[in-house]
Amino acid sequence: MTYDDHFFYVAIRCDDPRPGDIRAQYVERDHVSSDQDFAGIMLDTKNDGRTALEFFVNPYGIQDDSVPRTSWTSERSSGSSAST
Repeated sequence: MTYDDHFFYVAIRCDDPRPGDIRAQYVERDHVSSDQDFAGIMLDTKNDGRTALEFFVNPYGIQDDSVPRTSWTSERSSGSSAST
């Protein structure tokens, strides 16, 4: 992660030792669900642990972004976390 005067940048590298086990579907934008493999970031911009901006992508490049209306520590946070 990094930023400049105009933008915030995030890069995620996803490696899987068993690519045949990757779970992903061709779905419409904003329909990436927790039963698929995905990578993403959640930004707690209010620092309250309840609201966040979510940005996800599945292995097929299908994007999903949202502003959840409930606690951001939802089912999405149960997935793998990446180290920086």
